[in-house]
Amino acid sequence: FAELAVALGGTGRRVVTRRELGEALAAAHGDETTWHLIEIMLPRGEYSATLRRFADAVKKRSVLGTG
Repeated sequence: FAELAVALGGTGRRVVTRRELGEALAAAHGDETTWHLIEIMLPRGEYSATLRRFADAVKKRSVLGTG
């Protein structure tokens, strides 16, 4: 996804660590010339509480949530 941002006219960056995330957020915040997409790589099966709530909400609103 990060590479796709460039094709769409933005800046993309893939991050793995919290430090990389902090650096990417700082760079995005400091750059008013374009939009930024930050792709956060999580270990398979590992989700934050926020991501889980988001995924659950999307599922409820999609055809997957209709049973």
